[in-house]
Parts: sequence; structure tokens; C-alpha cells
Amino acid sequence: MPILYLQVQRRYPDILFACTNQGIFRTADGGTTWNLVEDRGMFFNLKFKPGSSMVCYTISMDAGISRFFKVLMAEMLFIENAL
Repeated sequence: MPILYLQVQRRYPDILFACTNQGIFRTADGGTTWNLVEDRGMFFNLKFKPGSSMVCYTISMDAGISRFFKVLMAEMLFIENAL
């Protein structure tokens, strides 16, 4: 599975997110193990909110439909169409 984008959580460098054509995967151990945390489409990018290590934004594409998500890191909660 190709990784389309890789994002490191700045405050916690062992936590990484991989955007793939099957969803977003997360590791908390520097890449030894990975877990699927969101599977609603192909994800291209994930960016942290400026000044925050606990909120980020991402976009997916599924069946020709784009979706925008706000992600609350503490809960790993993906909220669609939220700013």
C-alpha cells in the first residue's frame, strides 16, 4: 500500500500518521506497529493546526466525493466538515 503523506506529531516524535489509499494509519512507537484510525476513503494530506499538537485537518476522496475532517487527537475523533 503506497503512503501518500507522512506526518510526525512534533511534540511526540514517536507518533506518526500515514495517509494512504486505504485510510489513515497511526503509530505511537516510531513505526514498529501501525493501526488504522480512519477508513473513509483515500487520504492525501494531514496538517496540524498552527500552534496545536492536538488538532489537525485532513481531506479524503472516496467514490469521487471529497471530504474535509477536523481531527481531535486526544480522542482520535474525525469530525466531517468542521472547522
